[in-house]
Amino acid sequence: MMKLSRSAYWSIALGVAYGVVFRLLMASQNLLNSGLVSISFFVIVPIVIGFIVVILGEPARSRRLKYALFAPWIAVLFFLLTTAVLMLEGAVCIALALPGFLVLSSLGGLVACGIVRRDYPKTGRLCCVIALPLLISPIEARLPVDASVDTVVTEVTIAAPPSVVWNHITNVGLIDRRELSFGLTRLLGIPQPLEAHMEITPSGWVRNTRWERGVAFREIITERREGEMLHWTFDFPPSAVPEGILDEHVQIGGRYFELLDGGYSLEPDGKGATRLTIRTTYRVTARPALYSRYWAMLIMSDFHRVILDLIRDRSER
Repeated sequence: MMKLSRSAYWSIALGVAYGVVFRLLMASQNLLNSGLVSISFFVIVPIVIGFIVVILGEPARSRRLKYALFAPWIAVLFFLLTTAVLMLEGAVCIALALPGFLVLSSLGGLVACGIVRRDYPKTGRLCCVIALPLLISPIEARLPVDASVDTVVTEVTIAAPPSVVWNHITNVGLIDRRELSFGLTRLLGIPQPLEAHMEITPSGWVRNTRWERGVAFREIITERREGEMLHWTFDFPPSAVPEGILDEHVQIGGRYFELLDGGYSLEPDGKGATRLTIRTTYRVTARPALYSRYWAMLIMSDFHRVILDLIRDRSER
């Protein structure tokens, strides 16, 4: 366990305070217009937190690589805990931000460690680094955010004929939570599926889907070949996800994330089994783009795995 001096505690406290102040500033569109889902906040702020912790910490420790790498993590953890206590962020956003914040805070700590080792003047460099979000945010706000459209495809082989599997994808009876695999989405507290049922309407087939915590939406069937394939577009009315269920930054159909379309494909393997493939296409409009797209891919892949495991287990029974 790392023992800290008084100066180290103060530097950590200042790092936490810096993070909270910029969390509040960047949430206000009148002050720093780039917003929270931005490079200014998700990249620069954790770097500055790590820089503050090391450059203002105990000089002897600040020269050590181990301290520069891991002391900033303490500030990051307390910063994110503070945002949770103050209800500034929900559990999902905190979990998604945590890995990136830890790595970037260590980067800031290493930069500060290099400055301390070379006995460069601290004050001017500290002021410049602290001001970085203030300088970058207005510029970033003027730059367009490119929307990325990605598709996740997952498949499983089921020891049952296509006709049996088809029945379990078109009409999914009430799901016991114990039937669902444990994975990333449940760990993050994201609602899990409860049931889904097909119905014919004057405009065509619709699949009504209900999830935990009041989440309900429709899949408008665009192509349907019994026993072979089922494709749809998503329809999320304003009431699909009750307020407060998901953080604003991960809201389905919101500014940053939207489900577009999806579908199942069934293919017999010639041995009495079925290769079932699920595909989902979605939009991500967020910075940093690669980090946001990576998390979206992980979450969608986990949803696919949970659903395919359920269909496989029910079909094989």
